[in-house]
Amino acid sequence: MFERDLLPSGVAEAVAAIAALMLDPIPTYIDTAVIATTIAGVVAYWNDAAERLYGWKAKEALGQNVVDLTPASYSRAEAEAIMARLQAGEAWDGEIVLRGRGGAPFLAYVMDLPVGDLASGQGAIVGVSLPAEHRRLIDHRRQLIETELHLRFRSPRG
Repeated sequence: MFERDLLPSGVAEAVAAIAALMLDPIPTYIDTAVIATTIAGVVAYWNDAAERLYGWKAKEALGQNVVDLTPASYSRAEAEAIMARLQAGEAWDGEIVLRGRGGAPFLAYVMDLPVGDLASGQGAIVGVSLPAEHRRLIDHRRQLIETELHLRFRSPRG
């Protein structure tokens, strides 16, 4: 489910392209959650895999803060450091313990990517997450996603 109006022009199309990359018929990707948020962390896109992984229906997640829906095990300082990297235009990835709607912890591999111009407020953050045991299988997808973003939003640093 997609709330395009929450994202700047051009960014919504990039989010849709990234989500399309996750539609590969390899069964592992059925479990690949794609979540896009505004810079403030408000959920604008929440796919079916996110529903299964985190337990929240898209209609419940849209418009909510992603931190409330997917609480992580890292500290506030760590979360702020990750956000600072994203706002500086850098991707972040790693394995972290998350909790879904039911509160049960699970180890997930998460890749967060800045999209658009975050510094000017005209961007978003796209998070791709899946059970950690599938991490190696997503490494190839990461290359595809980064290529897609590079083609759509050329970095000012080259």
